Amino acid sequence: MIRHAPADYVCPFCRNINEGGADHPLEMIRIYDDVVVKMNPKWWRANAGALLVVPKAHYENVYDLPVELGTPLQVAVRDAALALKDVYWPSAEEMRVMAHKVRSAWPT
Repeated sequence: MIRHAPADYVCPFCRNINEGGADHPLEMIRIYDDVVVKMNPKWWRANAGALLVVPKAHYENVYDLPVELGTPLQVAVRDAALALKDVYWPSAEEMRVMAHKVRSAWPT
């Protein structure tokens, strides 16, 4: 596999996970055996943030990920998606009310 990182490269994710070091506020949301879910350190004005799902061990790129890490990553991604859905997405009834308000306000 081709490596792009210089010899003295310090991976910011490994630094977060292994040392607790961070240049931005570090919030670990959930820690699994092989995977960590953390807040995205980049805060956009119109975006409240995002979650990153990263393995605890260092892998330079997706091609290096072992097959055995597939299920732990998928479980963490699914759990994170469901948590975000619970927090940010309205219920079906709220969606119907919102859709009605949008249709009512739509210019004709």
